[in-house]
Amino acid sequence: MLIMFGDHYPNVEEAFYEELYGKKIEDLDLEETQLRDQTPYIIWTNYESESVQENMSANYLGAYILEKAGLSMSKYDKFLLQLKKEIPIIGMGAIEDNNGKWFDMNSLPQKYAEPINNYKILQYNKIKDRKNICKGIFS
Repeated sequence: MLIMFGDHYPNVEEAFYEELYGKKIEDLDLEETQLRDQTPYIIWTNYESESVQENMSANYLGAYILEKAGLSMSKYDKFLLQLKKEIPIIGMGAIEDNNGKWFDMNSLPQKYAEPINNYKILQYNKIKDRKNICKGIFS
């Protein structure tokens, strides 16, 4: 399995985006703002595998690859894959649900607020609170 992924498109002048969108950067809507940060990826295998085009945020990529490779996953990886079904994209200050609708992170509907809060708690525990890490979740 070969994975090619970049963490962002190259930085370009705001004038480029303004020409592309036909409006000033500050006038972009939530979706247009989020799409500025999208990055393509490709997963290639040298064995028979399903060809899928799927939009997801980078936070899911590791768990997604483990699943596609048939490797063991932690409870956290399984949590991420479950979260991805409802919220495939967690962007910078916004999410996109599985219906393609964008929501500002500061005004999430209740059905997304709780799972996102749980994600933030686990993410903080994994990255920042190493001395109090939840045992058995991440390994």
